[in-house]
Amino acid sequence: LAGAGLYAAAAGFALPTVRTVLMIGVVAALRIARRRTGAFHTLALAAIAILLVDPLAVLGAGFWLSFLGVAWLVWCLPRAGRRPVRDLLQAQWV
Repeated sequence: LAGAGLYAAAAGFALPTVRTVLMIGVVAALRIARRRTGAFHTLALAAIAILLVDPLAVLGAGFWLSFLGVAWLVWCLPRAGRRPVRDLLQAQWV
C-alpha cells in the first residue's frame, strides 16, 4: 500500500493511480481485518470506495475498463496463487 501511494504521488495523483491505491487499500484493509471475502465482493467494495471519493468516476470509461479487466482476470484465473510464475504468465496471456 505504501509503495502504491508513493507511485501515485510520483505520478501526480492522477485518477487511475488514485483508483489503484484505493483498490489496494481495500484489499489491504480486508487482509488486516482477516476478513475472507470472495474476489467479486472485494471488487464491489473497491468500487464503493472509489465512488465515495469520486462519485463521477462512474461516468468515465477508465472506471469500467479497470473493473471489467480485473473481473475478467478473476473469472479466467480462479485458482491463482499456487504457482506464482505460471500464474503471472497465464495472467499476461489472458
